[in-house]
Amino acid sequence: MKSIQLGIFTTALLAIQTLFADSTPTAASTSSPTPISYKDSSGNVNQTSNGKLLANGNCYATIGVPAVRVFAHTGWLTAIFDSNSRAFATTKLSGKSSGQINVADTRVGTPRPIKSGDTIDDMGFGVLFLDAVPWDFASLHLDLAINSSADSTVTDIVSGVSSVSKDIPAFQLSAAVNGGLAIAQVFDKLLFDQSRSEARLSGSFDLVTGGSSTLRTGCYVVFGADNATVYARYLVPDTAGHSQLLWDQSTLLFNGSPVVDVSYFIITVDSQANLYSNTDDAALNSGREWANPLQNAELSIVSLPLASDEASRTTAIAAIKADIVKGQTLLLADPDILLSEKKAILKGVSDKLFATLTAATAKAVASASGPSPGPQFSSPSTVLRGTNMFALDYRRPTTTTSTVAVSARQKFILDHAPQSKKQVEEILHSLATPQGF
Repeated sequence: MKSIQLGIFTTALLAIQTLFADSTPTAASTSSPTPISYKDSSGNVNQTSNGKLLANGNCYATIGVPAVRVFAHTGWLTAIFDSNSRAFATTKLSGKSSGQINVADTRVGTPRPIKSGDTIDDMGFGVLFLDAVPWDFASLHLDLAINSSADSTVTDIVSGVSSVSKDIPAFQLSAAVNGGLAIAQVFDKLLFDQSRSEARLSGSFDLVTGGSSTLRTGCYVVFGADNATVYARYLVPDTAGHSQLLWDQSTLLFNGSPVVDVSYFIITVDSQANLYSNTDDAALNSGREWANPLQNAELSIVSLPLASDEASRTTAIAAIKADIVKGQTLLLADPDILLSEKKAILKGVSDKLFATLTAATAKAVASASGPSPGPQFSSPSTVLRGTNMFALDYRRPTTTTSTVAVSARQKFILDHAPQSKKQVEEILHSLATPQGF
């Protein structure tokens, strides 16, 4: 149902593209993303220049733009100072993963009026376009822009596009593989093709080039103005070589005072070593597609040692192997997980299933090793009780339990449970050591 709704919306958006009038972007200056100081969630001040370098294949990255502020008293905005004009921010991410998956993600802010005067306006724009995505790219490019239109019909459309873009989850490589970026591609056509919307301020930056990046965890600022001299003083470091700018999670400060005379974008970058905090249990507790067959394998392993005939034993082992192979294949093909963590997950799941197999086998063998209880019966026995005067001769009943030989089912379990364990251990070994990876 969701895919049908997205398809209908995509068709509708394509049908109304002609409502955008062609225009020529107004030239303005933007700085490169500049590392600055920032306050973390604990209130500690950190230097982005000391942040962790994002190295391809070694971490997951989370990148967003939490704030866009526009200084109204500037040349590139004077053309839209009227009651009908609206401005809106956009971000566009493009590139290619090391696995040759195309990256395309566009986010659109809500159109807002821009009034003249010495004021700085918050565009109400906050997006997270990468959320714990494997940092493994051949190329990655970021476009930032503040666009405008005085056409009420166009701004109504932008409002609708903005609402939809907010509902789209942060970009995932698997979404690109599955064709989940259709709407984002429509956004590109609506907002960028043939300059249908007018970019009053824009910047274009390479985050990854040739598989390498200088991006570090922390906070960056991109300034925008009529020319670079307007914001040049903010880019000068202190005597220690550190930025004099600080993002305190809500306001950009320069030497303790808010920056209010220049437009800017804030970019935040974070990273994490693993997607799962516990790789041993990742697959058996995950909602991903590859988790289901591995969960099925665990259930089959628990019951395998209790198989009481060759047909059921052979069928159970075949099912375990099929589920293991399927789970391993789907996991190795998952583009949202780094290869290093995939291997750790496979090793952790293999160890967990080994333990499950060992415990289930021991339990089954112990249960099958005991004798089968035979019938119980009572028989009288004579007891002599002596006294000083005479001996009393009387009988009292005693209960005796007989035993019979182990059953055929028990014998099968005892004979074949160790063999089954050995066969499954070989399967689990192949799970932990995938060939070719």
